[in-house]
Formats: sequence, structure tokens, C-alpha cells
Amino acid sequence: MVERTGRRMRLMVGDGATAEAFNVLAGLQGKTLSINNEIVDITTADDGINRNLLSGAGLRTFTISGNGVFKDDLAIQDTEGYARDGSIQSFQIEFLDPTDAVVETWDFEAQVASFEYNAEHNVAQLYTFTLEVAGAVSIT
Repeated sequence: MVERTGRRMRLMVGDGATAEAFNVLAGLQGKTLSINNEIVDITTADDGINRNLLSGAGLRTFTISGNGVFKDDLAIQDTEGYARDGSIQSFQIEFLDPTDAVVETWDFEAQVASFEYNAEHNVAQLYTFTLEVAGAVSIT
């Protein structure tokens, strides 16, 4: 696997138009993508000391979180608005190679589960957010 820097993962939000365009969430400094699979334990007394799991039966969840500084008021206002109204929006993640060419794209709908501001007196105002994916993730 080729080494990648954090800037090679771009998180974008859709504009809601019929022919949807995606805009980069400007100012992001950190991004985290978590994939979680719920296990379904089917172990019985006959299995002895070994646990048995049912393959592919559990709930799969995707969580994306990010943090950064304010650079694009519109993107931040939109993301904060999605958190306030609890709506589900279209998002996209692009993974880039060292030449900044797109290697893989993930398209999904998600709800902003949390949005926080962090403001200290003499430091840039920061924001953090968490997205919970609703439905399937399309990977191209």
C-alpha cells in the first residue's frame, strides 16, 4: 500500500441540487473513518471453548469525524445547519494518490450526529463534527 498523507482524503458535502455537485469542507485538519461490524455469536454448548460467529449477519456502521479551522463560512454554516435540523445529506470522500489524482470515491448519505465549536481567547476558532452513515456506501 502506498503511504498517504491526511490531505489525500477529501471530505465533501453535496449541494442538494438535482445534478449534485460536491464541495470540499474547507479548513479540515483531521479526518477519521471508522467501519464497525456487529458480531452475531452463534456459539452453543457443543462448541466447547471456541466461539462461533455468523458471517455477515450483524449490523455494519460507518462513522466519519473531522475537525478543523474556519476557512469557508458557507460549508461550516451548512454543516452546522444539518446538525440543527437532523437532516440526512449527501456526502463524498475522495482518496487521492501522491499526484492528487482520485484513486477511490465513496458516496453516501449521512446525518450530522454532532457538531461542536471550540473557541479559546487567542487561538483560531475550531470545529469538530461526527457523521453517521445512513444506508449503503457506494465505492467507485
